Amino acid sequence: MQLSSPVDVLTFIAGVRDCAELVAGLAHFCTPAGLTALESLAASTVGRVLAARQLCLAALEASLSPANCFTIYRFAEAVCIAPLCQASERLCLSCMPKGEPEAAAEMDEQGFTELRPEQLQHLLQSEGLQVSSEMEVFRAISAWVGARPQERAPVMGELVRACMRLGAMDLRQLEALDQEPQVVASSDVTRVVAQAYVMRIMGCVPAGPRMRPSVARAMAKEARIGEAAGAGVGMVGVAEAQPEEYEEMAWEGEGL
Repeated sequence: MQLSSPVDVLTFIAGVRDCAELVAGLAHFCTPAGLTALESLAASTVGRVLAARQLCLAALEASLSPANCFTIYRFAEAVCIAPLCQASERLCLSCMPKGEPEAAAEMDEQGFTELRPEQLQHLLQSEGLQVSSEMEVFRAISAWVGARPQERAPVMGELVRACMRLGAMDLRQLEALDQEPQVVASSDVTRVVAQAYVMRIMGCVPAGPRMRPSVARAMAKEARIGEAAGAGVGMVGVAEAQPEEYEEMAWEGEGL
């Protein structure tokens, strides 16, 4: 038998019972023409596999939704598929849990709670995160920790410190955060929040990232609603006229 065509090669391989027989058979039967056929078959197979891979990735990207974005994000990062990872990350940034039952029914809760700590931190630190306040960031952290409280409670303080822009919160917001049950129950989280509160009272300027663009937009929207209702509060007029000034007010840096 001469292995001189892809069909011959496939026929031979189909009848092989183990690797030793395959190696011996190829060494005995393959002619130069047979080796050329093997190269042709390999190239053809690789091309088909790559084409199938692209189709699968396109299908996954087209299927992205709030109901599966975290699961697909975890998969894409695990197998290092950058385009799919970037597409799913963009959707994840607008689908964080907010503690609203109606929204929870539509989100990928299992995929979110299975995020690794570094994945959660990466998402929550992003400038592209779509939240209306830092309290929504805290609710996302609480939801993730609450899925496995015994395992994850020890890292909650570090996540709050690293992911929440405490320096961009005012006294009223910090007081509300300090009263959250998850803060009260954790001495580590209490220390992080108390430090931000004391620094705000003292008028210190801690090193911290500026206000998130999405939070600035939410404050500007609230300002417009307040003025329309004739009930502007504090710096509402400034927020409406120049919402970017809210970002100017926020402290810059790496972390609190």
